[in-house]
Amino acid sequence: MLVDNLGILRGDGSAGTITATETGATALDADATTGKRVIPVNKTGRCGIPVAMVYTASNTSGMTWTVTIEACDAVNFGNGVVDTVATFPAVIADGSDIMIRRIHTQKKYIRSVITGTGGTGSFDAFIFVTAGAMNT
Repeated sequence: MLVDNLGILRGDGSAGTITATETGATALDADATTGKRVIPVNKTGRCGIPVAMVYTASNTSGMTWTVTIEACDAVNFGNGVVDTVATFPAVIADGSDIMIRRIHTQKKYIRSVITGTGGTGSFDAFIFVTAGAMNT
């Protein structure tokens, strides 16, 4: 898989597995543990951009994992309107898969948010904008 690290939303840190809800990033620099970061897309074109998620879920004893992509004009996602521009299908069973969602936004930045509810389990996700798809 060929991925430019400027398009990685989450997953190139030292320990990417999570066991509870992970809030979204608030900086362009990657978090050392999860690799989560905000990336600039400078709004999407007419066709949008594809965001891919490669994940592994294990020990999901009643755990449901939901991954959303949020967009905002403020890099810290604290000063401005935050839009949810994509929601991947909920992961409710053990296994691994790849999912892709095409997003459209007029906002400048995007980030991922992972929500875990109910039960116990772990989730490891690599989330990225596919190569060559960003507007600059």
